[in-house]
Amino acid sequence: MANTASSWPIVTSPGLLERCLRALSYYVRIAIGSIFILIGFLGIILPGLPATPFFLVASLVIGRRSRLLRRASIIGKHRLRRWATHEHPAAKRLGGWSLAVQRDTSRRLRRINWWLATRQIALCRRFLRA
Repeated sequence: MANTASSWPIVTSPGLLERCLRALSYYVRIAIGSIFILIGFLGIILPGLPATPFFLVASLVIGRRSRLLRRASIIGKHRLRRWATHEHPAAKRLGGWSLAVQRDTSRRLRRINWWLATRQIALCRRFLRA
């Protein structure tokens, strides 16, 4: 009996499946986040559709793992700090207010991420017990 290509066992490393699932989840998150961003832009154009919730959900879906989102966040923080130290009083006031809002938003997002991580750990523990 001759060996055919179909009779050979398929051998995969255990890390290969995990890497494939991680890559798949990354691209699915990017696709879902892009859809929410597009809906957010439609919310800017259309008066009856709110834009802010869609942008917030998109940033939560894409998450901190996105290099582009992290880079944009860091650049935005630097620009707000420059505004807060501007020599013109109105720009300085606006920059200081914007920087305070950004810090508060960042703190709240860290709390949300912490809460989501604790819920995920609790769900995993509950799943493993069953």
